[in-house]
Amino acid sequence: MTSRNSCVSIVIRAYRRPGNLAKTLESISRLEGSQNTEVIIVLSKDDPARNEVLRVINEYARCYTIPIKVLEIDMNSATRAWNEGIRNSTCDYVMVMPDDVYLNEKTITRSLELLRSNDVAAVTYPAYPYGINDLREAPMNYKLHHLKFLGTISNINTVLFVTLFKKDIIMKLGLYREDMGPPYTIHEDWELGSRIRRHGYKLIVDGTLKQIHLEDQGDNTISNGKDNGVRRGKSLHGILNYARQYVNKHWWSMYQVLRISPLSQRLEYTWYIISPILLLTLLLIHEYIYAVMLVTITFIVMELVNNVVKGYYRVFGITQRIAYPVITYIARNVRAYLFLAGLIKNMIKSRR
Repeated sequence: MTSRNSCVSIVIRAYRRPGNLAKTLESISRLEGSQNTEVIIVLSKDDPARNEVLRVINEYARCYTIPIKVLEIDMNSATRAWNEGIRNSTCDYVMVMPDDVYLNEKTITRSLELLRSNDVAAVTYPAYPYGINDLREAPMNYKLHHLKFLGTISNINTVLFVTLFKKDIIMKLGLYREDMGPPYTIHEDWELGSRIRRHGYKLIVDGTLKQIHLEDQGDNTISNGKDNGVRRGKSLHGILNYARQYVNKHWWSMYQVLRISPLSQRLEYTWYIISPILLLTLLLIHEYIYAVMLVTITFIVMELVNNVVKGYYRVFGITQRIAYPVITYIARNVRAYLFLAGLIKNMIKSRR
């Protein structure tokens, strides 16, 4: 039975950001229920900022009574770091996070409340960009992904920046897939969330608490393109690079996601592939009325699901609440076709 006094292990993957790590640790010291936590920080032996990170950890250990454990791994891998931390945790609940999030003080107590239900395996939290006071100034990737969850509590299909798991369930279902984590691909979080849902458990997103993402403070002065993934949408070069990477290797990770996904998610992505083909066919045979009906019905259903059923985008104005689901739908169409292109390309190569 979950209680407010349950023990929680907080696993942090630390890499190259000692300044942000210090702020993250400060936020942990301010958590409600922090007296029932342990902190596990996992370092990479090849971290160029390793000595400075250790200095921050030692300073934290001197200032606070929260138990802190340091583990080291041989490679730069967030998924391996989190898995190593989970395996070495001693509590019944384990929270996984990066080293650049300033936690809301109610994160643990709120998570434990939501985890009282036996069918809830994890609670996950979106991140709010640092230094943004007006949502209109937020980067588009935040608006379409993290900020759409603000103000709502709903089921979700992927783990986000901060996730608190029931340890017994995550150990039973399996941890993060290390063969999908950076620098290889971008979907290990989506695969884990889909696996949780496939086994009949709920993954709850709580957008009522604001977690601040510190990345934009620029603490990471050492460029690490592989670790941060493909930079999307900032330039034509970035878009083309994203598409090329997806066709060359990311198709495999999306296949792993769809392979383990519940039927509803498979059907959703099947529709992303079929609907443009169906629309193009109707236009080619001059069935314009049916084409308009198809687009209208698709967008109406999409808006109802996002805005009414799931309650997403509620912090935005009416124009954004209409526009952002449409943009997301188009982006998922593109991603589905990039996946299909990568799959076909791989099939052709395998037969040569």
